[in-house]
Amino acid sequence: MMSILKKNKNSKGLDHSPTSLDNDVAEIRMRKTLMAEESKLKLYGMCGSSYITRVELALKLKGISYEYVEEDLLNKSQLFLQHNPVNKKVHLLVHHGKPIVEFLFILEYIDETLPNDPKLLPGDSYQRAKVRLWASFIQQV
Repeated sequence: MMSILKKNKNSKGLDHSPTSLDNDVAEIRMRKTLMAEESKLKLYGMCGSSYITRVELALKLKGISYEYVEEDLLNKSQLFLQHNPVNKKVHLLVHHGKPIVEFLFILEYIDETLPNDPKLLPGDSYQRAKVRLWASFIQQV
């Protein structure tokens, strides 16, 4: 990151001019804004999808803020297709610019990556396997 105080080319001292400091502060604010935008969670879905409802419930349970983006099943946005070019299903989470598809993978990602309590899956590996089995079974029914 750029130093807030720069060396002045005309002398050996530091440049304390308001213009230099203002420019540096503006650049720092811009970078922070870009980083915050990139780290935002964006959830793409469509109204009435039980898959998206499950992800929304998990995010709310953990107290995690996110931006919901409604997608039209017949006319998907370019941004959605850019993040999800392969299966094009309308349940997609984007975090730090990285797409995660399929609601079960999204739920696991939320639980593993965002450490807010409560945990969605048990700590014990056998109990986790049982939860995954039932979640898979319910998805197929």
